[in-house]
Amino acid sequence: MNNLGYQIQSMFNRLQTALTGAQQNNRILEDVFTPGVSQLTLSPKTRRTFERIVKLMDEVCRNCQNPRLNLKNSPPFILDILPETYQLLVSIFKVEPEILRDNLYLRTFFENVYAKCKGMLKLFRTNAIYEDNTQERRSLTKYSLIFSHMLSELKAIFPAGQFVSDKFRITKKEAADFWELSFKNSILVPWPEFLKEFSKVHRITDLEAEKLKKTVDLTGNDYVSSFEFDVFTRLFYPWKSILQNWQLLTTAHPGFVAFLTYDEVKKMLEKLTSRPGSYVFRLSCTRLGQWAIGYVAPDGKIYQTIPQNKSLIQALIEGSKEGFYLYPNGQTKDIDLTGSLESMPADRIRVTSDQYEIYCEMGTTFELCKICDDNEKNIKIEPCGHLLCQQCLTSWQDSSEGGNSCPFCRYEIKGTSRVVIESFAPRSDARKMSKISQQRSLRWSPPPDTCNKVALVKLRSSSDSAASEPPLAENPVSTRSYQSIVLTERPLDEVSSSSQRSSKLQPMMGTAILSAREDFRHRRVQDLEFDSPERRDSDESTSAGPPIPPRKSSPVVEPELPMAPPPPPRPPKTTPKIKEGPVYVNVANDPDAGTTSSTAYP
Repeated sequence: MNNLGYQIQSMFNRLQTALTGAQQNNRILEDVFTPGVSQLTLSPKTRRTFERIVKLMDEVCRNCQNPRLNLKNSPPFILDILPETYQLLVSIFKVEPEILRDNLYLRTFFENVYAKCKGMLKLFRTNAIYEDNTQERRSLTKYSLIFSHMLSELKAIFPAGQFVSDKFRITKKEAADFWELSFKNSILVPWPEFLKEFSKVHRITDLEAEKLKKTVDLTGNDYVSSFEFDVFTRLFYPWKSILQNWQLLTTAHPGFVAFLTYDEVKKMLEKLTSRPGSYVFRLSCTRLGQWAIGYVAPDGKIYQTIPQNKSLIQALIEGSKEGFYLYPNGQTKDIDLTGSLESMPADRIRVTSDQYEIYCEMGTTFELCKICDDNEKNIKIEPCGHLLCQQCLTSWQDSSEGGNSCPFCRYEIKGTSRVVIESFAPRSDARKMSKISQQRSLRWSPPPDTCNKVALVKLRSSSDSAASEPPLAENPVSTRSYQSIVLTERPLDEVSSSSQRSSKLQPMMGTAILSAREDFRHRRVQDLEFDSPERRDSDESTSAGPPIPPRKSSPVVEPELPMAPPPPPRPPKTTPKIKEGPVYVNVANDPDAGTTSSTAYP
């Protein structure tokens, strides 16, 4: 009796728990699904279509809430995916109530939701769905992944309920050019049409085409959207070898697993904990377009990582060298991927003259990273195109505030590419002209006519004797300034012809010559280098000649003022010796004689 009473009590408790949970779940579903459709202003046909879809989604959620199913609240969690999908659809119809009539993508989405919900409801007709490790349970997980992909696609095509139309940006440039050239502004194309255009660029067999469809068509609706194509190209880039990379990483690689969740990967690797280095990789269901690698660490624990800013081939090669990815799915031999690793050429970005001037005014350069202000930009975020350095991008993605969004515009980071900034270079003849101007500034050139006047200084003739010159003091005119000397001005060509000496300026002759040379030197510097109004005196009109600019602290070394050469010395007069017979005397060099020769007779 005791055992029978215990069994009855236990059965009653389980039934009560199931009924309480069902009532609570029903209230949750009522809060999620019921209020939206009735508040929308829709046409009768659109309302019937929408209500039919909502009814199926509601029924799927009710079946998935059965306690016997014991679903784990981990991605992809169908009880979160379907309510969120419903709320996004309500926001879409609030923006444009009759969008279902003209929008091909949304009509295809509704048809796909209807078909997938019907397929999930068939799984609950047997009790095998409530048991682990059954085909029905595996199909339920696959349907959950498909609904997760559909929600991600719907968010990308209708952000905040607004249809993006042709504004959706494909991350890789070559892939974006192919889509635009092949399908113009279409957001969705049938699979046969996509395969036809894709085969023109990459040769593919019929058998490969069937397998490729399972990879590209994530939502399983026999269409390819620009979102699905973007995910595919991000997973297997570069574009020129995208088909070879797809074959290498999916059909030919034992470590690839399709349509698996993190919990299923963990169960798979738990059997391989005795072999550290075992690994598998799959498409991330939370970050479409990126890979998730699960592996057994050397300590026997299971980890999962999502490679950032690198291709899967590069991540697997680096992980193999570090001893983390050695045995794909537990096999003893790994696949050598080094031959398939292609060094992606860096995109070259040329700095324009406008950018150069703008950043010069800001006191910085275009090439410098604007986050750390130390390193040069070498990474471009895709698809927004913002530039920064690798260190700042890694730090931002590892921070709690950053994650998978751009630090500048907060747009989703779908990929990165290496860049090389080419600095702004002046015109080719600018440097040449600069060198020529420097060389010319070092040469001496005659001053202009306005500067062809210097203070008159009486120079000594070379024929005068230095003995009559009085000795100079050790510090001549130490207390007198240059301006205190009253000088007259005469043209420069008259200075060399003057041979008279002034007794008043005789003791000051050496100082006056140096001052005159310094005066001319500064005037030459002004004319050749500092032709600027700020360098001239304000009372320029009052002076007889060009004013003297302020002297620089370190004057430029210029050639000295050319002095007039002294007259040649007079040759000594010689008396011709008279010999017998006629003697001819050459007096052509005699300055006192004429220019013709004369003959002297005895």
